[in-house]
Amino acid sequence: MKTDILNVNGPFESGNRFGVIMAEAPFRHGTEQTTFERLKSRLVQSRLDRIATPALVAAIHRAANAASAEVGSTGFSELFFPELFEEKAKLELASSSAQELSEPRGRNSSISLVANLHGDDYCPVP
Repeated sequence: MKTDILNVNGPFESGNRFGVIMAEAPFRHGTEQTTFERLKSRLVQSRLDRIATPALVAAIHRAANAASAEVGSTGFSELFFPELFEEKAKLELASSSAQELSEPRGRNSSISLVANLHGDDYCPVP
């Protein structure tokens, strides 16, 4: 580790102040969208129009956000996004559909499933 300390005298002494001129960022209205954002919302909306179940809306938005994050670092997001979004949407919909089929519906669904197998007079509690 270097232990030599070099004191520099000059305009950076503790008593000196510098005027800072802040450059203002251009004001961006909330409704103004980039071409990529318009493309993303158009593709998401067209995909949402094709699904019948409202429960899958979140899956479509997850797929769009994941695809958007992945293509954001490339220089060609508008080129890669549509295909990657379709790919991710298919995976999300398949995953959501499989999860929906495997999860029981309601709190007592496993009891009602067993009751249906044994008859209506089945009581799980002795």
